Amino acid sequence: MRLSYVLILFFVLSFLNSQLSYSQQKYEWLNIPDSVVHNKQLLTVMKQRIRQAAVSEKEHNIEQIIAERQRAERDGDTLKISCGYYILASLEDYSGNYPQSIALYKNSASYLRNSEHIWFIATLYSKIAYALSRISEYDSALVYYSKSLEIREATQNKLGVINTKNFIGNVYKRMGSYDKAFDYYTEALSLIPDTALNKARAFTFVNIGSVFIETGNLKLAEKFYLDALHIRENFNSEFLIGHSYNKLARLYYVKGNIDLSIEYCLRSVSIFNKREWKKTLPGTYNLLGLCYLSKKEFRAAHEFFDSSRKIAEKEINRIQLAENAINLGKLYLETQEYKIAIEHLQRAIELGEQIKSQTIIIDANYIIADAYFYDKQYKQAFLAQKEYEKLKNELFNSGFAEKVASFVSSRELEKANVIFEMKQKERELIERSRIQEERLLKNIYLIASLIFLIFVFVLYRNFKLKVRRNKELAKYNQQIVKKQQEILAQKNSLELQKKELSDTLRNLQVLTKAIEQSSSTVVITDVDGNIEYANPKFTETTGYTIEEAKGKNPRILKSGDKPESFYKEMWETLLSGNEWHGEFENVRKNGETYCEHASIASVTDELGKITHFIAVKEDVTERKKILQELEDLTAIQTKLFSVIGHDLRSPLGAIQSMLEIINQREDVEGNEELSKILKIILKSAISVAFLSENLLNWANGWQARNTSHATSFKITEKVDENIELLSSVASQKNIKLISSVDSDMIAYADSDMISVVVRNLIANAIKFTNVNGEIRVSASHSVDNIEIAIQDNGIGIKKELIPVLLDAYDLYSTSGTEREKGSGLGLSICLQFIKLNSGKLSIESELGKGSRFSFTLPVSTPKL
Repeated sequence: MRLSYVLILFFVLSFLNSQLSYSQQKYEWLNIPDSVVHNKQLLTVMKQRIRQAAVSEKEHNIEQIIAERQRAERDGDTLKISCGYYILASLEDYSGNYPQSIALYKNSASYLRNSEHIWFIATLYSKIAYALSRISEYDSALVYYSKSLEIREATQNKLGVINTKNFIGNVYKRMGSYDKAFDYYTEALSLIPDTALNKARAFTFVNIGSVFIETGNLKLAEKFYLDALHIRENFNSEFLIGHSYNKLARLYYVKGNIDLSIEYCLRSVSIFNKREWKKTLPGTYNLLGLCYLSKKEFRAAHEFFDSSRKIAEKEINRIQLAENAINLGKLYLETQEYKIAIEHLQRAIELGEQIKSQTIIIDANYIIADAYFYDKQYKQAFLAQKEYEKLKNELFNSGFAEKVASFVSSRELEKANVIFEMKQKERELIERSRIQEERLLKNIYLIASLIFLIFVFVLYRNFKLKVRRNKELAKYNQQIVKKQQEILAQKNSLELQKKELSDTLRNLQVLTKAIEQSSSTVVITDVDGNIEYANPKFTETTGYTIEEAKGKNPRILKSGDKPESFYKEMWETLLSGNEWHGEFENVRKNGETYCEHASIASVTDELGKITHFIAVKEDVTERKKILQELEDLTAIQTKLFSVIGHDLRSPLGAIQSMLEIINQREDVEGNEELSKILKIILKSAISVAFLSENLLNWANGWQARNTSHATSFKITEKVDENIELLSSVASQKNIKLISSVDSDMIAYADSDMISVVVRNLIANAIKFTNVNGEIRVSASHSVDNIEIAIQDNGIGIKKELIPVLLDAYDLYSTSGTEREKGSGLGLSICLQFIKLNSGKLSIESELGKGSRFSFTLPVSTPKL
């Protein structure tokens, strides 16, 4: 990304040179020879100068640039001064010293105020914004990006506008606002012409793919990443191809395809392993290390992490050094070397604080909490976990939102939402389990301490008792036998008490753990209904802490939706000793209402007197909401099917019949233009009727997905019936429909479903067969199956599309030879119905020669 900024600077300086005709003296400080006056040479010299300062003889070059800038300050040449600060800022940017680079960029911009170099100012604002985003000052970054965007829109710099919108989207993505990020990416994409700015298109595709990764839609992320790679391969940009390989490697790592991730990492390394691009290698080596860490190959993982660290130290890349420290922390956590893991993670936190990167600090605290925990440093683990939660809440304060409806079908969007919600709940469950585990460990520690004290007390008491008994035995020798029996009896009693106490404590531990980790709210009250205990789920559900709730009556949650008779009946049930079940509509601490199902029972003492009440409650708000939505969707679906089945199909059939009658009239046949129009209308009516029939068949197929009514039937009857039905459609393209099915061939299946399959496959063959073509229907049988085939001599199908067509969930459709339109439902219905009848669909095709669609059916066992 920094390379793109450098290229922008080259373009700016070339533009200024061509517009203002700078002399040789203007660029003397850049060591440009007298003959260098036009844009291409100027860009080349600037590029070499910045690269040389960044990767070789760095200190010498920086001193030279500072000296040249100081001479420009004495001469009062503001453009030279600005460029000098810009190059110094770029070098600080390159080294990851973002606070210093921000200050230098601002100095550069200050010398161009009220000047004609507004395009250069826009570039500087964009660079400031990028550096601010790297240290997590996102609000300030957005301010500077907005200023840059305003200038570029005013100067009609289309490429600048596209890139700036992408950068703004990147800031929102870092903030966790994926909906806003997606908006800016799609706005940028809409500005790119179909035949130009392909580099910008690939850059935008990569950004959109990154949103899909974050929201769990990995299939679409892969599509956009591969599209970007294809574009970059076409204009043979080696660096950007390597960048795409890196993105795909991260995608496959997230998908769990570790071997493929390693392959793309190595492709990326083969490109970036050049002197001027080595600064990109630490991130790739870190990813390779994570891949081998997931394969439990710790030595290989450590070697890649070490390679990443060495390059990052040489390039002074503190962000990559911080990420490397985090990854080494993960490695040593896996190998149970917890103290070494803690050292690396503390180093990562220090680096994150130096560069003001909240994301680095958040990630490091998340992992170091585990390291402290397993190292038995429970207090530090608790503090690290609290710091992680605090920083995470501050940084990611806007929820995930899905705005990809224009790119994916509703089914894909639903899957993406479900995946995202599942992941979000999984993360919340992990965090909640961690907190509960800490609490449980504290309770276990207290209980263990109590057991130890009791045990010591019992031993001490036993010791004193034995001493006293020995003295008594010495004094009262005549009672020795009796006393020995008493001591033995007391010892047995103590052992029994000890066993009972151990069993009680064990049961108490299990019960406490179950209640603390329960997904239901558990509340215990006294006989007056005042709360004495509530588990953590109570706080999560109501918003009240345990301390706030203790001593108060659960009526603090009362919403007032129930009459007094409801509560009177509840108390009568409980006081009679019976268990009560019911639902409340309660109010959380924040005023939000929710629905809760409760089971309440009384607790009695040994005399049968009620001492407490215990309530187990479950938040059913979402469940009721989902049930209501399902009822609404079912009603809509039923209405839609009714419209298709009755209100749409019958009128279309009537229209088709009337058109056929009119078209056969003598006065119409004599009017060529009218006959042509009527044929078009008839063709459209047949198409709409066919679509409505397919919609109804598709809906019925999904409603009865596992139901078919198999009978024995003659295949030729269904084939002839559908050939006659579609003959008028075929005649419009002068296509011959030929059947060679044996009249005695019998299948055992649902005849109505098979009729729909034959009709759709013949209709598809007509659609993709040229005028004067031929379609043959044939059937053959083996011992177990009958195969029915529909073969045409049409345009054929690309091999890569055949798997797509065989996917029942992917509605794929293209225009026919006469531009006929389709919905893609027909083939999906065929796949459904063939599967329900224990068959299988196969496709063979060759471009330009035609296609063969065949499916199998069971052989009929009963005889007709």
